Amino acid sequence: MIFEIIVIGNEILSGHTLDTNSNWLCKQISSIGGFVRRITKVPDELTEISAVIREALSREPDFIITTGGLGPTFDDKTAQGLALALDQPLEWNNDALEIVKKRYTELYEQGLVDTPELTPPRKKMAYLPKGASVIYNRVGTAPGIIYTYKKTTVYVLPGVPAEMKTMFEESVKPQILEKFSKLVRIEKEIEVDMTDESEFAPIVERVMKEISGVYVKSHPSVYSAKEKIRVAVSAVGESKKDVEIKVDMALSLIKKYVKMYKESKSNEK
Repeated sequence: MIFEIIVIGNEILSGHTLDTNSNWLCKQISSIGGFVRRITKVPDELTEISAVIREALSREPDFIITTGGLGPTFDDKTAQGLALALDQPLEWNNDALEIVKKRYTELYEQGLVDTPELTPPRKKMAYLPKGASVIYNRVGTAPGIIYTYKKTTVYVLPGVPAEMKTMFEESVKPQILEKFSKLVRIEKEIEVDMTDESEFAPIVERVMKEISGVYVKSHPSVYSAKEKIRVAVSAVGESKKDVEIKVDMALSLIKKYVKMYKESKSNEK
């Protein structure tokens, strides 16, 4: 499963707001066997949003997830940007309108807004690209968007972390798992008794060539005689047993080649 993430918002690029959404999404996607190929961050500008969505679609990932730009204000332009990228008009979406209406009624009854009236800024959140379907937002007010373009499913989520996380966990993740229910991802970590990642790199390359389908990633710390390199080995497949065997074989080879490397260094002295 190949994913691309698009983070939208002037506040992200100005440094005013820390983007924690993409980090959280990467962890969630990795945990279900997906691979995030690219993360792109763009401002709240229509041409930038549409261009980056169009480029992502041209690479044909399985999924694109965008965050940000779904609110009622003038600079929330993600729905419009998606429509432009797809060459589709914006139109009233009755399901989205019902979500907005329901949420503002609930907020009014809770005393959190002054009126449940569907003002023009609130109605704006119900204008979606033609052919889109919606994701219910029980935390905020802006509906999410789902659009399928050829082989790619686009999920458009709010930028507020609480809203984004809830919608992903309750709606998006189950849909992804239903589509790719057979995939299993296993990752295991070890520490190797080496301090120089440049010297460990040939071992990584050798193991990945010998065992197809495994991904080996080293995580060095600061240079120190006491520090070791942390190594993560992962693989994805349909059989948990086969995937685990593959990961364990890679770990065994890493240990073997590190031992050989250490012995060769000792012999040189």
